[in-house]
Amino acid sequence: MAASLLLLTGCSGFAEPGPDSTGTPTLSPPELPEGFKDRGDGVATRFVDEEQCGQGRCSQIEIYAYDSCSSGVYVRADTMDESGVVVGFSNGFTGSLAKGDKAIATLPIHEDAATDVKITKVKCH
Repeated sequence: MAASLLLLTGCSGFAEPGPDSTGTPTLSPPELPEGFKDRGDGVATRFVDEEQCGQGRCSQIEIYAYDSCSSGVYVRADTMDESGVVVGFSNGFTGSLAKGDKAIATLPIHEDAATDVKITKVKCH
């Protein structure tokens, strides 16, 4: 369990989404803050280095809105075991984001076998 938690606390071991996982970009992104990856749909993300999960395990994603997301941002990720097999999923939401705002989406990890997460969807609403 301690090894699993350790793997979930760093961002270097996280997989990137597939080419069709976040939809077609609707805007050309401006220059993004350091470390952020464009996910299309007016948002960019990066993994939080030191999650603040409280009780239990989680993955936290920092979101930068380079366009307004008046109803917030939805994030979905698959949870995977050490062999890369999907063992579950998690999701999270943010509140309303104006252009230029940042927020944190917390994705709880419930599966004991999960050692990694892979972002599969990021959607501005």
